[in-house]
Amino acid sequence: MRLIKFLALTAALVALIGCNTQTAGNYFAPTAAIVNGEKLPEGRISLELRRVVNNPQDPESAGQFSGVEGRANRLEAQRQVLTRLIQQTIILQRARALKIKATKAEVQGRIAELKRRFGSEQEYQEAVKREGFTDEEVEEFLANQVIVDKVVEEVTKGSAPTEEEVVAQFEQNRLVYDAQLHLAHILVCKNFDPEQGSCAHIPEDETTAQTVSDRARAGEEFAALAREFSVDTQSKESGGDLGFQDPSRLSPELAGAVGALQPGEVSPPVRTQFGFHVLKLLARGRTLDAARQEILDELGSEGEQEAFSQWLTGELKKANVRVNPKFGVFDRTVLEVVPSKEQLSEQPPPQPLQEERLPGQP
Repeated sequence: MRLIKFLALTAALVALIGCNTQTAGNYFAPTAAIVNGEKLPEGRISLELRRVVNNPQDPESAGQFSGVEGRANRLEAQRQVLTRLIQQTIILQRARALKIKATKAEVQGRIAELKRRFGSEQEYQEAVKREGFTDEEVEEFLANQVIVDKVVEEVTKGSAPTEEEVVAQFEQNRLVYDAQLHLAHILVCKNFDPEQGSCAHIPEDETTAQTVSDRARAGEEFAALAREFSVDTQSKESGGDLGFQDPSRLSPELAGAVGALQPGEVSPPVRTQFGFHVLKLLARGRTLDAARQEILDELGSEGEQEAFSQWLTGELKKANVRVNPKFGVFDRTVLEVVPSKEQLSEQPPPQPLQEERLPGQP
């Protein structure tokens, strides 16, 4: 995992504060823009782009800023970063108005989460150093992220889906829910190779799996057996519960074994590349009550995004935004920094900037 994907040039509306400045020779120097009277230093843009240009792991990004079209591409990249900085400023201004702050505990929690993604303290520190960040910059970024999350929560209150919307979403996907299977499993494998993603099968595994299956069929609690025998670390603590599964996404071996079960029944051992599975079918078909929380999360996320987008659009439309002419102008129609007429007549059209995003974002 690369830290720059998590921190730099994202659509998270949060940017790090830099200290580099350039002289524009006009009223704005060394300011990139003024938002409701608040100045945005050019150093913020310089810092973001420097990390792209100097990033040894992504030479294609750096290549965008060299050659004949390099100057135009750099200026377009600066406009994109400046647009996000303007958005960020609007959000942080609202946070100050609402007296929203990030506590030290919240920031440390985000840091701990980030370190877990890297797997170890050493890998995290190496990534921070490799990507050119300081610990203070990472903390500032994460503090701003906490604040942004709180502002989003505040301005999107009342956007929760209604019961009618939940029911409509369920009915719209009724065929999918009816086909889903609620499964639990116990995975037995003494010698699992994480590099190959497979199990080196040994006779002892099959014997253990058969014993587990027999005990479950005899009435022992499946969840307790899963916590004792399963090597699937993601499900064993929840008693082997895999949640509702789409049968078309199961392996042929597992789909065949589950197809012969009735709710409450346990399968004999089933061999796959991952080891020997003992399966329990908890339910066939997903009811509205079982799907409700997932639907609420899905609709809530969509509604929150739409509500926040509408709020931010409204704030940008009424904001007093002035941009340093060297970057262009703030277009109040598209609400972005765009080239001025003079710039359009002076340079060839730039190539799109390959923007990096947070993990899991589309």
